Amino acid sequence: MSGLCAAATDDLAKEVAKRETELAKAKQVFEAAVAEVDGRALKAYLRIAQRSAKDLEGAGAAWTEVLRLDRKHPEAVAWFIKQGTLEAVLADLDHPTDLLGNQLGGSDRLQPGRAVLVIGANASLVPVGVRTLTESFAARTTELVVGAVTGDGVLFEEGASGNGQAIGVVADEIHYVVRTGGMPISIKAPFDRTVPWTQVVVQFDGGALSLWLNGKRVAKGDAGFTTIPAHAGGGIARGDGGNSGGWTDNCQFLLASLRLSNRARYSDKIRPDGTMEPDADTVLALTPEAIAAELTLLRTTSTTKPSEIILLQRVDRMPPGNISWTATGMVGVR
Repeated sequence: MSGLCAAATDDLAKEVAKRETELAKAKQVFEAAVAEVDGRALKAYLRIAQRSAKDLEGAGAAWTEVLRLDRKHPEAVAWFIKQGTLEAVLADLDHPTDLLGNQLGGSDRLQPGRAVLVIGANASLVPVGVRTLTESFAARTTELVVGAVTGDGVLFEEGASGNGQAIGVVADEIHYVVRTGGMPISIKAPFDRTVPWTQVVVQFDGGALSLWLNGKRVAKGDAGFTTIPAHAGGGIARGDGGNSGGWTDNCQFLLASLRLSNRARYSDKIRPDGTMEPDADTVLALTPEAIAAELTLLRTTSTTKPSEIILLQRVDRMPPGNISWTATGMVGVR
């Protein structure tokens, strides 16, 4: 029987890998088709804008569509600078959203029905048996959407005191720390811990460090080393490794989503995706959909009232495999 189970597991793994490969190819074809369509549209918009020079309203509408496809198009940028409206037009076009699709600077609440993790003091959520939190990397993008933070401490940690990375809040600053051979290198920026929701993105790209808040790069630096070697574990809040930031362990916050990507996903014009779906570059993800699914499961199998905090035992994500999470302390779903 064990041989049959092993064969079934192997067959399933092959089919999952096959789907991922085919899906990646399909996305490439789709992206190429979109680029071709956008290229033709851009040329058409340019012709209309250029021949509408005497019609300010018509030219403005056409140049706006040019900027929609190319934020840095020199003619469009120059035209709006002349009108004194470039910043307003760009702000209207961007409508930045968090990873849940909620417009930043708008409503203070998540979309109705969205589940979030409640991370209590001295609590942590640790993925079990996930090698991607211990393997070396030369590029990594870590994205979180966090709620109001109380106390100082770790939001996310990967690694221990020798090697790894960590994101933490101390006083009125957010810190991004990386270590190789025990030597910490960090960048930091002002952080408003009272804001209901903040999108935090950190990036390690061959030694280059970047930190974004709500789509705006607020800090950058150079680690002085190009890779993070093999390290210990990690997780949300305290994790299961050493405290990479040297911060206290009494941080409390809400977490709406988390994604780790094994590449540098964005340029200095980083914008949130709005969907938070795992893709071919995702090595670890905690999506709002997965949180909601786990919440539903726990509510149907538990006698706890839905309005109360429910201990979270695990959250799974889509292929390449389900991930089990171990919760300790006051970790719940609200």
